Amino acid sequence: MGVVVLFVLLVVSLAVFSFLGLRKFEALESEKGRRPIATPVEESPGHHPESEVKPPATELGLEERILEQVGKTPGILQADLYALLPDQERRIVQTTLRGMDKSGAMVRKKEKGTYQLFLK
Repeated sequence: MGVVVLFVLLVVSLAVFSFLGLRKFEALESEKGRRPIATPVEESPGHHPESEVKPPATELGLEERILEQVGKTPGILQADLYALLPDQERRIVQTTLRGMDKSGAMVRKKEKGTYQLFLK
């Protein structure tokens, strides 16, 4: 008898949690439609695009920043470079460094669990 009661409680609990999860999902889905869509800025005589806020660094800007840091500190460890680029995801920095090494823009020398970075 006790096993049956536990089984019924388990089934009821699963049904309640499933229902609540579905309601939360539906609420999130309905919110998607309410989010405002960005509209383009209309050009006006007083509009100056150069005064607009700049987006985060692109990969090209990232390469320049990496070269600057490696130039300041030849042999810097790749692991230490991440701290100097806090606005960049670690994976993006890794991919960019790998590409720069392959293209010959810089040299990565294996050093234990990381790389030393040098300008060419």
